[in-house]
Amino acid sequence: PFFDSDKFIEEQTGVSIATIFDIEGEEAFRARESKAIAHLMAEKGCVIATGGGAILREENRKNILRADFVIYLKASPKVLWSRLQEDRTRPLLQVDNPLTRLEKLYAERHPLYESLANLTVDGDTFDSSLAVRFIMKELENANS
Repeated sequence: PFFDSDKFIEEQTGVSIATIFDIEGEEAFRARESKAIAHLMAEKGCVIATGGGAILREENRKNILRADFVIYLKASPKVLWSRLQEDRTRPLLQVDNPLTRLEKLYAERHPLYESLANLTVDGDTFDSSLAVRFIMKELENANS
């Protein structure tokens, strides 16, 4: 089974992540996110996708480390911006210079993701189907 922590939060609250940010603020969202990740980590044999900022909280990093295998889907700020520039649902990118914000977020988050990952997949060079094949091969190798 596949779980996305942001979608899980939206299903639990009945509102979008952007709405939670608007009404409650980022810290309240991060608290909800931590609870969601802890809940989802109790599931066995599943894949869990977290939001990019989940890595910032130590409790989330500890929970992520409980996973059998952690995959970091890495993409440079420029590539992320090319993919997200039309997306108005990302609260942290609703600023005057979103690329600068992405560069700052990347600098803060990248070392944390690198430190936890069993596998890093370069999202700048792999398209999604190639990335999936690469990940499946690496998971098979890890389990053999």
